[in-house]
Amino acid sequence: FNILLGPVLFLFFYFYMGPFDGMSNESFAIFCSVIWIATWWINEAVPIPITSLLPLVLFPLTGGLDLSSTSSAYGNKIIFFYMAGFFLAIAMEKWNLHQRIALLIIYFVGTNKKRMVLGFMLATAILSMFLSNTSTSIMMLPIGIAIASQVSLRKNLSNSNFGKVLMLGIAYSASIGGFATLIGTPPNGVLATQLPQLFPEAPDLTFSTWMIFALPMSGVYMILAWLLLTRLVFPLPSTTPFSGRDFIQNELRKLGPMSVEERRVLAVFVSFALLLMTRKERLFSADVDIFGWSYYLDNLLRSVGSAPVGYLIDDGTVSVGMALTLFMIPAGKAIGGKLLSWDDAKKILWGILLLFGGGLAIAKGFTTSGLSDYIASQLQIWLGNASPFVIVVSP
Repeated sequence: FNILLGPVLFLFFYFYMGPFDGMSNESFAIFCSVIWIATWWINEAVPIPITSLLPLVLFPLTGGLDLSSTSSAYGNKIIFFYMAGFFLAIAMEKWNLHQRIALLIIYFVGTNKKRMVLGFMLATAILSMFLSNTSTSIMMLPIGIAIASQVSLRKNLSNSNFGKVLMLGIAYSASIGGFATLIGTPPNGVLATQLPQLFPEAPDLTFSTWMIFALPMSGVYMILAWLLLTRLVFPLPSTTPFSGRDFIQNELRKLGPMSVEERRVLAVFVSFALLLMTRKERLFSADVDIFGWSYYLDNLLRSVGSAPVGYLIDDGTVSVGMALTLFMIPAGKAIGGKLLSWDDAKKILWGILLLFGGGLAIAKGFTTSGLSDYIASQLQIWLGNASPFVIVVSP
């Protein structure tokens, strides 16, 4: 039944309903196709990444969008941007660099209850800026559960709110940290892809410009979430006989000294972040003479008689370039091989990339066919003279 529901709804609308008033044949074809795709996404009749490939079949067959235009969405530059971020995440997880970073942040922030919650939240948010929210949460939860278990075993602390606050803090901070960078969570990438299409005259939305406004917001939300959790929702005592310092120190001892592989992955990670944040020709605005490395690269090329290339370089170019180095930099002599191998790369979340591509294909179908304009016109009729606030929240 789940498999048949999508095609049945599609056939019903496509053959019996016909285009609505003011809707073109192309936009109606996209509309019917999206009904099928959305139905399978909701009921998971087939794996979600496989459903994400349906636009490649339905859009051309219905006349909504040609195959070349549809398939180009799956090769969008933001797809490669995220793919490179996944490679970096796999390298960090392979050599346990993410766990060391998290434990060190928790240790230095503090190990009484309130500070430990803040440490967990900061560690989760920072990792979530570059790793997926889900994988970051999964990595942090075992550490948090172990700490919460120690608290529950202590006399007079079994009814403590600490465990609740810690689990919620990890979950919330993964989302809070995720929107601080373009690669932190897929919706950011969707916006970065759609913005130049919808507003071609808008300034480029780069990794650095996103962080300039998103990172401070993320920091404010982080502090607010911590204060609400630890002082209002589930208040924690100001003083407590429990300290997690011994546990954190023990976990760090288990990791041992920082390995050669960790140092090399960390170097790639830091280089990756710095290159992305300093890529623009002018880092802040046209009125501020603070230049990025693309400006100096172009000056160097001009000095040797070559054409400038800075305008051709994108965040995706930098990301893929740094990801490739992980397959070239050797691991330590005791282990051999490279920091990443193809067997490691097979662990990448290819399904997420297909889902991302399917979403971009649908967005392209909406704009190219005129379906988005049709929906906007219908909303305008329906909303009438509503206030801007109602117009913003209504979709």
